[in-house]
Amino acid sequence: MRKVLIEPVAEEQAEEPLTDLVATWDSCDAIGRRELLALLFTDIHIAKERVEGYSPRPDRAPDLVRKIDSIVKSCLSAWAVMEQRRFWQTAYE
Repeated sequence: MRKVLIEPVAEEQAEEPLTDLVATWDSCDAIGRRELLALLFTDIHIAKERVEGYSPRPDRAPDLVRKIDSIVKSCLSAWAVMEQRRFWQTAYE
């Protein structure tokens, strides 16, 4: 696993979703997860037991930032849809 994560990512692989990353995370132990984070980030900013920000490794920054922004946007969109449904459900109760 470590060899695969250290090797440079091919151009076409950079466009794939993070499913491989999630699968890798799920199959790792605590040490493997820490190594995975070290391969992606130089710093993870924590405040009040929450992730407040991050500093990606320079060699992975453009792709990683784009992917994280995409995930956040997707999650926020899903959250907005859920909130809208909840509003309409309570409006008709």
